[in-house]
Parts: sequence; structure tokens; C-alpha cells
Amino acid sequence: MRLAQQSVNQLEKNERAGAITLASLRRAAEALDAELFYAIIPRKPLRETIADRAKDVARKRVAPVAHSMQLESQGLADNELQERITELALELERNPRELWR
Repeated sequence: MRLAQQSVNQLEKNERAGAITLASLRRAAEALDAELFYAIIPRKPLRETIADRAKDVARKRVAPVAHSMQLESQGLADNELQERITELALELERNPRELWR
């Protein structure tokens, strides 16, 4: 199987524009008698991604409660607040499915 020059030109144009599709890549691979592989490669280790996300989620969950407590003159000291965030983050790390809901 071969690709027509017009198809090759269109494929290259779409690639430059960031508009290439998996379907067109599959056709090109087939024409070249090749396999197509695509992957998402993380920029940092998965454990680090989970830990960072857990901290973000924990901060967002704790912040409104901490604010309400502060308004009621029951606020936590900064170190206590950080402890709560760390505890919740560790709990979230143990169940990472909760992190992307």
C-alpha cells in the first residue's frame, strides 16, 4: 500500500498545525508497513504526581472549613492547619481515585 503525494503533503501539513489524527497516522503507518505507537509520557514520577495532587486537593478541602472555624473564633494555628492538610493528603494518597473526581 502506498500514500499518494497529496496525502503525504496533507499529513505533513496537519502535523505542523497540530491537527493530525490517529486515523491518518494509522493510514500512514499501514502504507509504510509499520506499527503505530502513541504514548503519554509523564514529566515526573507517578508517585510525585499523586503526592502533589493530594496536597492540592487536601488544601482545597481544608480551606473552607478552616475559614469557617476562623470566623467563629475557633481557628487553627498555622502548624495545626498544615498538620490537617498533611494528614488528609496522606489519606488521599492511599486512595488516589479520589484525587481526580
